[in-house]
Amino acid sequence: MSRDCCTWSGVTCDEVAGRVIRLDLECSGLQGILDSNNTLFSLGHLQSLDLSGNYFYGSEIAPQFGRFQNMIHLDLSNSGFTGQVSLELSYLSNLVALDLRSYYTSVVKLETSSWKRIVANLTNLQELFLSGVNMSSVLPNSFMNLSTSLTSLYLREYLSENGLKGEFPEHIFNLPNLQELDLSGNVDLNGSFPQYNWSSPLRVLDLSRSGFLIDLPYLTRKLKYLDVLTLSGCKFRGSSPRLLGNFSQITSLDLSSNNFGTQIPCSFFSNLQQLDYLNLANCNFIGQLPEICSNSTESSFPHVSSKSQLEGSLLLNLRDLYLYSNKLNGTIPSWLFSLPSLQYLYLQSNQFTGHIHEFQYDSLIKFHLGYNKLQGLFPSSIFQQVNLSSLLLSSNNLSGVMPLDQFSKLKNLERLGLSYNSLSLVSINSTDFTLPNTISALDLSSCGLGEFPYSLRSLENLEQLNLSNNQIEGSIFPIGCGMWGRIHCVS
Repeated sequence: MSRDCCTWSGVTCDEVAGRVIRLDLECSGLQGILDSNNTLFSLGHLQSLDLSGNYFYGSEIAPQFGRFQNMIHLDLSNSGFTGQVSLELSYLSNLVALDLRSYYTSVVKLETSSWKRIVANLTNLQELFLSGVNMSSVLPNSFMNLSTSLTSLYLREYLSENGLKGEFPEHIFNLPNLQELDLSGNVDLNGSFPQYNWSSPLRVLDLSRSGFLIDLPYLTRKLKYLDVLTLSGCKFRGSSPRLLGNFSQITSLDLSSNNFGTQIPCSFFSNLQQLDYLNLANCNFIGQLPEICSNSTESSFPHVSSKSQLEGSLLLNLRDLYLYSNKLNGTIPSWLFSLPSLQYLYLQSNQFTGHIHEFQYDSLIKFHLGYNKLQGLFPSSIFQQVNLSSLLLSSNNLSGVMPLDQFSKLKNLERLGLSYNSLSLVSINSTDFTLPNTISALDLSSCGLGEFPYSLRSLENLEQLNLSNNQIEGSIFPIGCGMWGRIHCVS
């Protein structure tokens, strides 16, 4: 290795004086205690320091971090730091971005005294990430004096006892440059939204599992630039919340784990032209999944040849759709199988009936439809989903004879669940046929198997295997001991 540190990976030096001004050591495998006499703190001209994703478990955020008077960007996130956030961080008056996020169990704590100094001194701050930091002793009104330059504020809490408590200042929603705000997980934090002359550049808003009282139509009407809206497990205004609002500009919408208890209105899906992520799981929705309402005619879309394709073309960007754990019933509308960008489809644990339509595109990665009341034959288009990694269709009433060798076409398959249907799986015991060796979980219980599938010999990554409630006769063919050693769940 060269003795000239300016040539080292992750090191940037000033071209004139040759001083180290930037260290980018993200996910570099660094570990151990970062104590106060570390040579890092002798780099007095540092402007940017990224130590995120390393292993400094047991290290405190030392007062010496306050020496970096020229620091603009400081990222200590997810590196195992512990203890109090040092008061000396407030000396970094030129700081534009500060990231102390921790996805662990809130090992970093921010006391009121340090927080007030940070708010008062870091007047150039634009990005502040404190998700997972224990702020239970910080009073919400201390946020009143945050920098008007702030564009991103992340205060997500993973442990409710470590969250903010009390009323969040309405003033924050009026910050002129604030584009991203995450207050999720602060269950004891409440507040209200501005009612007069509210114009905000907010693009990302997450109030999940917080104490805010949500008026969905009002929020979506006022926040004209909103791109990502996450309101999982919230409290809504009124006795029974309704799925109403202007969602036409939103690309990601998460309303999961709310007790709507109503039907999804027909107009809802026709109002989601930009959407690529939709999560309505565990919302107690009832009734049928509606057809898409549209005033458009097929002649307006010359590239489509059917009503279902026309409806699918109105949701061109939809990639993730989560509707599991509701009380939806009736047949699954055909437009859902005509979505050109759909990759993740979760419809399990509902009461759907009828048959599964054929998919018009081959974009699926995960398809979960178990625990419904579906009937009919297995759709052949499943075997054209070349990127499919998870297929879970257990506990329906799908029928027909299915050669197991069909699944050899799915080269990326990791999880396969077909148990408790009326299927008759036929195992072809040939040395020419093997299931994809990517499979780690295989559930074929109650699938009418009459012999042990020889094709299992290739599954070197298999960890879970369920062949119970079949009519398997004969011996279990010899499989390498190494394979059996990896399997931790066998039925």
